[in-house]
Amino acid sequence: MKSHKQPWFTWAVLLIPVLFMSACATTPPVTNSKNLLNTCNVYLASNRLSLPETPQGETPKNAMDCYQAVLHQDPGNSDAAKGLWKVEKRYARRIETALRTNNRSQAKKDLKRLRVVNPESSFIPKLERKITPRSKTTTRRTVKPAKKQLETNRADIAAQWRKQIRERYKSKPSKQLKKSRSNKPKLIRPTLNKGKEFEI
Repeated sequence: MKSHKQPWFTWAVLLIPVLFMSACATTPPVTNSKNLLNTCNVYLASNRLSLPETPQGETPKNAMDCYQAVLHQDPGNSDAAKGLWKVEKRYARRIETALRTNNRSQAKKDLKRLRVVNPESSFIPKLERKITPRSKTTTRRTVKPAKKQLETNRADIAAQWRKQIRERYKSKPSKQLKKSRSNKPKLIRPTLNKGKEFEI
């Protein structure tokens, strides 16, 4: 009896720690996610939003990668989701301050980083309108050539009309002009014949 029980007991003793270690490896530790959240909040406070970029296989070095790592371990973590939203809001504020100081280059850079954080962010369309507004110079440039074309067309028409009048007067000699003027009916004022009036 003892000879049959010894191999079963030895196999059980060897398999129990292996199963325990595999179970611990699959379940993420809670303490690790809490520590990551603390580091994420530190990165957010120091404005390390999405830079410097973290290389593959290393610990996160900015707030965005840190919060994403927490969500990778614990997808239902609300604190990590709020942290990512805070990163978006911080970028939106930075873009608005850059636009107030007329620093459009910095605003465009921050907008690119915001798209990296969340390409479907609700802040992006409003900020794009502010960065690239419809300039009045483009409308004026399109209107000015049209006005110039109208002015040139009018000038050409007037010049053609003057040429036609000159050609007409050149073709007629001066005598014909005088005859044409003499043929016009003259306005004759009625004159009283004084002699006939006083005849009886």
